[in-house]
Amino acid sequence: MEPAPIRPFTDGCPVGTEVAVVARERPERSRIGGTSVTLTAHPRPLRGVLAVLTLLLPAIAVLALGATPAEASTCATPGHAYLTKPGALFFSGFDGDQRFGIPTFNTFRGDSFRAGGNGIAPGNFINFFAVNQATGQPVDFTGNGDPLFRFTTDFAGLNCVANEVGPFSVQVPDGRYRISAQYSSGNAGFITDQVVDVVVSESNRPQPRPRPNPCGAAATGGAATLLLPSPC
Repeated sequence: MEPAPIRPFTDGCPVGTEVAVVARERPERSRIGGTSVTLTAHPRPLRGVLAVLTLLLPAIAVLALGATPAEASTCATPGHAYLTKPGALFFSGFDGDQRFGIPTFNTFRGDSFRAGGNGIAPGNFINFFAVNQATGQPVDFTGNGDPLFRFTTDFAGLNCVANEVGPFSVQVPDGRYRISAQYSSGNAGFITDQVVDVVVSESNRPQPRPRPNPCGAAATGGAATLLLPSPC
């Protein structure tokens, strides 16, 4: 059979032509004339781009707005500053909440202690300072000559620990003092924390233990018994 002759187009289609429009998902046919022509419509690339953007928009929004506070935590431990002595640790709570109450540190002039902290934002340090509770005036508690009456820790590392520094020496007269601390908590921002109340008194100084009498003791109703060899 000879192919049908090509006919002139009228309004985009040859006269007497049957046109079949086949879409990727749902083909459609339209009859005009005796000859069938199959046209395949491809989806526009823009549709795929829009679909991808629709899926990415929620993720882009999260990145733009930032993480939620719970996800923004930097340190595994809440922030806290403390003073230590051998066998003793003084701190009041976490992130300045004084949940344990403010402890009391009984000491004397010339005694020593150390200071440190945990849960501190990496790259930050702790400022400790003291006030006389009777007058409310700041004091140079450690006698280090700092113009702001501070004593400080080292910088916190990536583990959020401000390692203990010291020893510091108590260099104030007898009285009652409050030591506070300021630091940047890894989880709660800038904190002013009341750490410990310090009672400085000469009566807190350990008294020397009496030396044993090398000459022995006097027996009741008799003379002293000498122990040989004896320095007496």
